Amino acid sequence: MIKFCVSAALALPLVLFANSAAAFLDPPYLTPEHPTAGDTVTLNIRGGVCDGIGSGHGYPMISQEGSHIRIVVWSVSYHDSELCNIPVGIATETIGAYAAGSYTLQVDRDYFNGGGELVSENLANIPFTVGGPSGVPEPVAAPALDACGLALLFLGFIGIVWWDRRQRASCRLTRAAALPMSLRADVAQRPDNSSGFRGGVQ
Repeated sequence: MIKFCVSAALALPLVLFANSAAAFLDPPYLTPEHPTAGDTVTLNIRGGVCDGIGSGHGYPMISQEGSHIRIVVWSVSYHDSELCNIPVGIATETIGAYAAGSYTLQVDRDYFNGGGELVSENLANIPFTVGGPSGVPEPVAAPALDACGLALLFLGFIGIVWWDRRQRASCRLTRAAALPMSLRADVAQRPDNSSGFRGGVQ
């Protein structure tokens, strides 16, 4: 009798450990890993044996507030080893397509525990970023001028100013040289009245 009790006491932790080891759901993950705008984002959950993602009326429930997205999936979780015969596999759920930006996906599951009570359990909170539309090149910053480029730009500016001032000075000299000629032409065109003047007293 004592030997049986000792054997049962040693076997009980092994049974409990086996049941707990058989019950598993791997951490959820998203595909594609780096979505772009317009891509369909899919949730993937691997599980089996004693835990699995199933289908239920009204599930999955997906809601969104700003950049926070929440999905609730229906699942089963058995604690009786006789019921732990769920095939190991990957359950996939379509989340949706999103515009470029940063988001967080909250993944929860609902299931009935051994007492028949509805339990809601959080499986993960997954941050992800949606890139710009595929096929659109990323903006490239315009190259800045280095010291040599700035020096050439400054010399070019000085040259333009010098050329402009020289042109203005040349125009002033041309006008000044042409001014006496116009005055002489004006005097030559005026009538000479000196021959009609008679001095002296009559």
